[in-house]
Amino acid sequence: MEIFRSIAIAARIIVSTGEWIQFAERASRQPDSWWLAI
Repeated sequence: MEIFRSIAIAARIIVSTGEWIQFAERASRQPDSWWLAI
């Protein structure tokens, strides 16, 4: 069961990292309004 828990945690970290990468790409395309996307 510990293995499944570790996989779930790793998946959550990967998903949240992917969301931050998308956020950073959006912010770099719109430098003036990056703070509006928060």
